[in-house]
Amino acid sequence: MRRTRVDGTSGGNTIVVDAPPAGLDDALAVVRRLLGEGRAVVLTLDPLVPPDLATVGALARLVLLARRTGACLEVQAPESLRQLVTFLGLGGALGVPSGSDVSGQVQR
Repeated sequence: MRRTRVDGTSGGNTIVVDAPPAGLDDALAVVRRLLGEGRAVVLTLDPLVPPDLATVGALARLVLLARRTGACLEVQAPESLRQLVTFLGLGGALGVPSGSDVSGQVQR
């Protein structure tokens, strides 16, 4: 089982969280904690993370938390997940663009 990698240091630096499929729940818990502290977070989802409604729901909750706390969340999602988000009509709301752009961003 791969472990969640968290890069960065305390202070105003951006924290990068890798979310492999096996550690997705752990990675999302780390992101929730960091966003609750008002930290800037880049969440990199592994291409093997399943593009399903549970993942979209988890992303929606993280985006909402980022907005509530005034934190910055950037999501780097695989194409399959971006296509699902776009299909559901949530690309703009979740800050996950379609097309060739590789990341979405929600800022304060």
